Amino acid sequence: MSDLNGKFFWYELMTSDPDGAIRFYSDVLGWSTKPFGEDLQGDAYHVISGSAGQMGGIMAIPAELKDHGMGPWWGGYVGSADVDADAKRLSGAGGSVRRAPEDIPGVGRFAVMSDPGGAIFMLLKGFSPEGMDTAPPMANGHVGWHDRNELYLEASQSLFIEAASAAIEQAGLEPDEIDGVVTVSTTGIATPSLEARVGPKIGLRDDVRRVPVFGLGCAGGVSGLATASRLAIAEPDSKWLMVTIETCSISIRLDSDDPAAVVATALFGDGAAAAVVTAGEHSLARIKGSAEKLWPDTQRIMGWDVEDPGLAVVFDRAIPPFIEAELAQAVDEMCAKLGTSRDQIDRLCCHPGGVKVIDAIEKALELNQGELNLEREVLHDYGNMSAPTVLFVLEKLLKQGLPNRVLMTAFGPGFTCAGMLLEAA
Repeated sequence: MSDLNGKFFWYELMTSDPDGAIRFYSDVLGWSTKPFGEDLQGDAYHVISGSAGQMGGIMAIPAELKDHGMGPWWGGYVGSADVDADAKRLSGAGGSVRRAPEDIPGVGRFAVMSDPGGAIFMLLKGFSPEGMDTAPPMANGHVGWHDRNELYLEASQSLFIEAASAAIEQAGLEPDEIDGVVTVSTTGIATPSLEARVGPKIGLRDDVRRVPVFGLGCAGGVSGLATASRLAIAEPDSKWLMVTIETCSISIRLDSDDPAAVVATALFGDGAAAAVVTAGEHSLARIKGSAEKLWPDTQRIMGWDVEDPGLAVVFDRAIPPFIEAELAQAVDEMCAKLGTSRDQIDRLCCHPGGVKVIDAIEKALELNQGELNLEREVLHDYGNMSAPTVLFVLEKLLKQGLPNRVLMTAFGPGFTCAGMLLEAA
């Protein structure tokens, strides 16, 4: 227990209905429980486990506390190397001893304390008995890789069905007319991939070609659409479905005080978008080509760090000034590869990575105020949904009438800028 001295490490629910509480938290949070000996009243004590291991317990409210009107409550245990000494010290500092130090057989020595404001907490020095592991620090109910990815799979499959079905219907096609699927997603792992999981549910053929793409981040909307375009051109009669799905919210990390994690929690959202791409008739727009700029030695500007509790966002505050300094040259280089120039582009269709990112794009490319109004609208209404976001901007452009030449751009891990040239149909 020495490494837990002075830290909250164990959380306990006292309730009048332990069985009901176990069912509730198992259903809602996926916690598992197992009996561990008896509480002080001789009733069963249930140890709670999450993806990070054992982290607390559920027990019935002791009779004497119930008689004094105590209702259900959650309490936290602070590790103590010497419960008696710490109880005396805390009492002398203005706290109160609510229950004098005593031993819990097979568990450890504990005391119930309150701070000067009356808030209750417990001290505990554990005996580390067989069958009851010490919970690791920060294990207080946070969900780890398994739980987060289960949510990703559940949400992403539902979003896939909704977005893909709408795109196929809008294209005037039946699902069995789709020859291939490009699936772009970076916020979870799916093996088998998402289109394999839901293809039969939406009516895709059993010989449909599948191209799952991971790791593109916010650039995935543009890069995914460009990939589908190249595949359609390679087989002129084929029809390709591109679907991009991101569930950024499952990567919210309450165990982290990293400023990037705080910014990501406020900025990012969940979303999905889809489009049908063919090399034949064009109903909405023509894809004229794509290009990309990858800057060397910029891998720590944006991306994921893979950690045990889940994905940790890499989101450098240098992104806006970097864009302001580097974007103009990158756009000029991409335009040259696409056989055009910046002054021949009627409108940009940009991934709105954040307000400061939009501001940086406007400054870098010397755009007039209001030229990226649709990008700001999408960011305001939906947040940064990563890869799908730029396709939400494109949808707004299509509804108001696509200009003759549009350059789509999106930044992503690498650090990279993906570009694609569109012409009105």
